[in-house]
Amino acid sequence: MHLLSDEQLLRELRGDKAALAFRTLYERFAEKLYRLAYQKTASAQTAEEIVQEVFVGVWEKRENLLIGHVENYLLSAVRYQVINQLRAVIAQRKFVEPREQASLLMQEAELPLTVEDLQNALEKSLEVLPEKTRQIFRLSRYEYLSHREIAQRLDLTEKAVEYHITQALRHLRTHLRDFLTVLLLVHL
Repeated sequence: MHLLSDEQLLRELRGDKAALAFRTLYERFAEKLYRLAYQKTASAQTAEEIVQEVFVGVWEKRENLLIGHVENYLLSAVRYQVINQLRAVIAQRKFVEPREQASLLMQEAELPLTVEDLQNALEKSLEVLPEKTRQIFRLSRYEYLSHREIAQRLDLTEKAVEYHITQALRHLRTHLRDFLTVLLLVHL
């Protein structure tokens, strides 16, 4: 099993050698995931719990997992677990003053979110959008084209461009709210 690629191990998770494939995946990635979780939380216990949650999720969903790149999937899962842990801390401290809350969170969790983390979450969120919506959003936000320029380039109406951008922004607000919460707390 140790000679199999990550993707082959994923396929084996659905077969009669699932336990062995799972153990191999765990041995291959657990230490790296732990280091990331520890870096984000500064807590050995929390980092261990996060890694365990990620692997429990993989095991429970093994029959239906659709993963393109195993390592990226696992690293993203750790990041989301860190955010969930942060949300739990926020919920526990809902009666503390907002400034004190942010200060305590950052002292306790020492959660350094980077631009790379936000960019990765943004790209992952954009991947689920329809191709046309994703294309229009990128032209608007990454190439700084106006609605009129996008409409001319793609042979659409300006109203259609506005619609797609509105849909993309609505989707991103929903899917990136965890990052926005953290950013707001950090900058209070």
